[in-house]
Amino acid sequence: MCKNYAVSEKNVPSSILQHSHRDKAFMKKHIQQFLEKDLGYTVCFHERDFLVGESVPANIEAAINHSRRMIMIISR
Repeated sequence: MCKNYAVSEKNVPSSILQHSHRDKAFMKKHIQQFLEKDLGYTVCFHERDFLVGESVPANIEAAINHSRRMIMIISR
């Protein structure tokens, strides 16, 4: 589960944001900021919210299972 979010009906992340590591700067500067600041969504963002010590696949699975939706950015 993303560390910034307790598991409860009131505090479920709106989405998990998945992207290529090459797009990290763009995602953080534009997409994450737009979703969180402009639209008010709570976003589980890999670099910021995944639990340290847990495997990436385990973090992804937990975030998908506890988020309302998943946003995938497909790029080259």
